[in-house]
Amino acid sequence: MAKKRQRHFIFFIFTIFFLIVLAMTNYRAYTNYKNAEKKLEEVERRYQELEKQLESRQQELETLKKLLELHQEEK
Repeated sequence: MAKKRQRHFIFFIFTIFFLIVLAMTNYRAYTNYKNAEKKLEEVERRYQELEKQLESRQQELETLKKLLELHQEEK
């Protein structure tokens, strides 16, 4: 009977240890996921900013092309 209790105790300790390790790895995975999510949001925000800048520059370029055409027509 004592050996059976000892086996159950060892199994119980092993199970607790396994659950602790599992919880730690899940916590790590969750924090890594949250960090990656924040980085993705930053990249998306920067992409939007760059897209706006590009659009603005394209409009400037079109305006300059029109001015150049007008200037060449005047000559």
